[in-house]
Amino acid sequence: MNVQDTVLEHAQKILDRDDVTLDDDFFEVGGDSLVGMHFVGRVGRAVDLPVRMTLLFSYPVLRDFAAEVEALRKQAEADGVTEA
Repeated sequence: MNVQDTVLEHAQKILDRDDVTLDDDFFEVGGDSLVGMHFVGRVGRAVDLPVRMTLLFSYPVLRDFAAEVEALRKQAEADGVTEA
């Protein structure tokens, strides 16, 4: 599963909304900081990388957030960082 699909799936599940799209702002469709912490944690576990809550605050539109998570994943691969 690619990062965009992962982000969208977890956003829809945690917000309990099937109508959420990648073009939605996480906070405008019902997310708050507490839900966001759970969301970021789930995405991080799904991609095997530590993802910080500040990333969601900086990139609340899910497509942008997914792009930043993908960039982190690629950088970790280039650096040879993997999690067990």
